[in-house]
Amino acid sequence: MDPLELADRKKHISIDLNVPLNGKDKLSERLRTMKELGWSGAAISVYVPSGKEIPKPPVIKENFGLRLFTRVTVEVVTNTDKYNVRSGKSSTNLNDYDIICVIPGSEKIFQDCCKDVDCDLISFDLAEKLPYDVRRGAVSSALRRNVQFEFNYSSWLMDSQKRKNGIQLAFRLGEMSRHAGVVLSSESYNTSDIRAPSDASYLMALARFPENCLNSLVERNPTNCAVNAFKRKTRKCAVLLKRKTDPESHISEDCKKQKAS
Repeated sequence: MDPLELADRKKHISIDLNVPLNGKDKLSERLRTMKELGWSGAAISVYVPSGKEIPKPPVIKENFGLRLFTRVTVEVVTNTDKYNVRSGKSSTNLNDYDIICVIPGSEKIFQDCCKDVDCDLISFDLAEKLPYDVRRGAVSSALRRNVQFEFNYSSWLMDSQKRKNGIQLAFRLGEMSRHAGVVLSSESYNTSDIRAPSDASYLMALARFPENCLNSLVERNPTNCAVNAFKRKTRKCAVLLKRKTDPESHISEDCKKQKAS
């Protein structure tokens, strides 16, 4: 199904936007488990550390009844990393991915990702407390550009420190965005990390997300992300040229009208 068909039908499906290509369990086993638990789509993600070249997107032979997307997650620490992501200037492979996610390494780069960089998702490394402040102005700029913020629930299940950092950040972002523009993904390396969409979304209640917003974290917002990413890839610009009118012709026409009267 084309992402634009989802937009035309105003249909939202449950999509996990972060299923790592390489995990402890085989990708086929994880996709099969996701289908059994009620997911409708998945984005197969490739992680690119700072300073590394962006590889070509993977080719997935079997979808197990899921709508599959390709995603690249780029760690953006230096200005060179930012240049590589911005509009795909130095990497043709970047534009071959369906979804582009960035992980900013500083407050300045975070602000640039929110305001200028061509991306669809902004994620965070929550192994430690975020080394910069997330400011309301930057968050608002991202939402205006249809850039959303991502949290991964599998790390919350395994690591108490990541859970604490994630809940605190999600709470702040929820207040700033009025609980809009937030996506919950799995980042599941094991089949045991995967939860059903409704079970996963209820984890965000720990960050005081209202109950009526929880379903959007795994359905409406991920679907909008896929649709907006497709529009970003296929958008085109046009320049309209108009012939400049000679001002003397207007004067001559006005004189003719005066003589006729």
